[in-house]
Amino acid sequence: MKQTVNDRVRQLRIAAGKSQAEFANDVDVSHSLLSKIEVGAKDINPKLIDKISTVYKIEPANWLIDGKGELKFTRPSSTVKFDPATDTLYKELRERITRQDTIIDRLTQALIGKGNFRLALNGTGLPKRRSLGAAA
Repeated sequence: MKQTVNDRVRQLRIAAGKSQAEFANDVDVSHSLLSKIEVGAKDINPKLIDKISTVYKIEPANWLIDGKGELKFTRPSSTVKFDPATDTLYKELRERITRQDTIIDRLTQALIGKGNFRLALNGTGLPKRRSLGAAA
């Protein structure tokens, strides 16, 4: 049985020791697309072949296309791309959300207290002045 480009993508992923999700992340495609490519349900486009060849530094360069030669590749150093600006922005947004949650909690507590005060003012059968005195 002749090996297809799709089969070679799967072979490369397994040789790299990557799960489909990790490999898909490395080459910036969805996990479901990679899965469809590996089983032959979807054809691989030339752009993706170039991306895989570049990310994994495949030798010989056309191995994915024609399967000739012995596969040699380099694993990407890291699948997580660290961006200091993004990391700083994430931390700042997380702090803002925490502060907003604190403010919302305080307002909620104040409104609950205000509701109890209103209930005391409108207590059953008591004049408003006595209710106000009782609430204080």
